[in-house]
Amino acid sequence: MLSVIQSANLIVRFLLEIAALFAVGYWGFNTGPTWLTKIILGLGAPLVIGLIWSRLGAPGAATPLSGWPRLLLEVAIFGLAALGLAAVHQPSLAIGLAAIFVVNRVLMAIWAQ
Repeated sequence: MLSVIQSANLIVRFLLEIAALFAVGYWGFNTGPTWLTKIILGLGAPLVIGLIWSRLGAPGAATPLSGWPRLLLEVAIFGLAALGLAAVHQPSLAIGLAAIFVVNRVLMAIWAQ
Protein backbone atom coordinates (compact mmCIF):
# COMPACT_ATOMS: atom_id res chain seq x y z
CA MET A 1 0.00 0.00 0.00
CA LEU A 2 2.84 2.37 0.82
CA SER A 3 4.37 1.90 -2.62
CA VAL A 4 1.06 3.01 -4.20
CA ILE A 5 1.08 6.17 -2.08
CA GLN A 6 4.72 6.82 -2.94
CA SER A 7 3.94 6.43 -6.64
CA ALA A 8 1.00 8.79 -6.27
CA ASN A 9 3.33 11.31 -4.63
CA LEU A 10 5.62 11.18 -7.67
CA ILE A 11 2.64 11.74 -9.95
CA VAL A 12 1.62 14.73 -7.83
CA ARG A 13 5.18 16.03 -8.18
CA PHE A 14 5.00 15.83 -11.98
CA LEU A 15 1.63 17.60 -11.96
CA LEU A 16 3.09 20.30 -9.69
CA GLU A 17 5.91 20.88 -12.17
CA ILE A 18 3.39 21.30 -14.99
CA ALA A 19 1.24 23.56 -12.80
CA ALA A 20 4.26 25.75 -12.01
CA LEU A 21 4.95 26.24 -15.71
CA PHE A 22 1.31 27.12 -16.35
CA ALA A 23 1.31 29.50 -13.36
CA VAL A 24 4.37 31.35 -14.64
CA GLY A 25 2.83 31.53 -18.10
CA TYR A 26 -0.45 32.82 -16.65
CA TRP A 27 1.48 35.49 -14.78
CA GLY A 28 3.30 36.49 -17.96
CA PHE A 29 0.16 36.76 -20.07
CA ASN A 30 -1.49 38.89 -17.39
CA THR A 31 1.46 41.11 -16.50
CA GLY A 32 2.81 42.74 -19.62
CA PRO A 33 1.56 46.24 -20.52
CA THR A 34 1.33 45.51 -24.26
CA TRP A 35 0.22 42.43 -26.17
CA LEU A 36 3.81 41.85 -27.35
CA THR A 37 5.14 41.96 -23.80
CA LYS A 38 2.38 39.63 -22.65
CA ILE A 39 3.32 37.11 -25.35
CA ILE A 40 7.04 37.36 -24.59
CA LEU A 41 6.52 36.96 -20.83
CA GLY A 42 3.74 34.39 -21.18
CA LEU A 43 5.79 32.12 -23.40
CA GLY A 44 9.32 33.11 -22.42
CA ALA A 45 9.10 32.79 -18.63
CA PRO A 46 7.86 29.17 -18.66
CA LEU A 47 10.43 28.35 -21.34
CA VAL A 48 13.28 29.72 -19.22
CA ILE A 49 12.01 27.92 -16.09
CA GLY A 50 11.58 24.70 -18.08
CA LEU A 51 15.11 24.94 -19.47
CA ILE A 52 16.61 25.56 -16.03
CA TRP A 53 14.64 22.65 -14.57
CA SER A 54 15.58 20.31 -17.42
CA ARG A 55 19.29 21.12 -17.01
CA LEU A 56 19.48 21.07 -13.20
CA GLY A 57 16.44 19.55 -11.52
CA ALA A 58 14.71 16.97 -13.69
CA PRO A 59 15.45 13.26 -13.40
CA GLY A 60 18.14 12.56 -15.96
CA ALA A 61 19.26 16.21 -16.04
CA ALA A 62 22.59 16.99 -17.70
CA THR A 63 24.02 18.51 -14.51
CA PRO A 64 21.70 17.34 -11.74
CA LEU A 65 21.72 19.18 -8.45
CA SER A 66 21.32 17.35 -5.17
CA GLY A 67 20.99 18.23 -1.53
CA TRP A 68 20.56 21.86 -0.52
CA PRO A 69 21.20 23.34 -3.98
CA ARG A 70 18.41 21.22 -5.42
CA LEU A 71 16.06 22.18 -2.60
CA LEU A 72 16.84 25.86 -3.17
CA LEU A 73 16.15 25.45 -6.90
CA GLU A 74 12.81 23.79 -6.16
CA VAL A 75 11.82 26.46 -3.64
CA ALA A 76 12.81 29.18 -6.12
CA ILE A 77 10.82 27.69 -9.00
CA PHE A 78 7.68 26.84 -7.05
CA GLY A 79 7.98 30.02 -5.00
CA LEU A 80 8.13 32.14 -8.16
CA ALA A 81 5.12 30.30 -9.54
CA ALA A 82 3.13 30.95 -6.35
CA LEU A 83 4.25 34.59 -6.22
CA GLY A 84 3.27 35.00 -9.86
CA LEU A 85 -0.22 33.72 -9.12
CA ALA A 86 -0.52 36.04 -6.15
CA ALA A 87 0.67 38.98 -8.27
CA VAL A 88 -2.17 38.44 -10.76
CA HIS A 89 -4.80 38.29 -8.02
CA GLN A 90 -5.08 34.52 -7.64
CA PRO A 91 -4.21 34.15 -3.94
CA SER A 92 -6.16 30.91 -3.45
CA LEU A 93 -4.30 29.24 -6.30
CA ALA A 94 -0.98 30.61 -5.00
CA ILE A 95 -1.59 29.26 -1.51
CA GLY A 96 -2.81 25.93 -2.87
CA LEU A 97 0.23 25.49 -5.12
CA ALA A 98 2.62 26.39 -2.31
CA ALA A 99 0.88 24.13 0.22
CA ILE A 100 0.79 21.13 -2.10
CA PHE A 101 4.46 21.70 -2.94
CA VAL A 102 5.45 21.76 0.75
CA VAL A 103 3.53 18.57 1.57
CA ASN A 104 4.85 16.84 -1.55
CA ARG A 105 8.45 17.89 -0.82
CA VAL A 106 8.27 16.75 2.82
CA LEU A 107 6.95 13.34 1.73
CA MET A 108 9.67 13.10 -0.92
CA ALA A 109 12.29 13.79 1.75
CA ILE A 110 10.81 11.24 4.14
CA TRP A 111 10.66 8.56 1.44
CA ALA A 112 13.98 9.54 -0.21
CA GLN A 113 12.30 10.04 -3.58
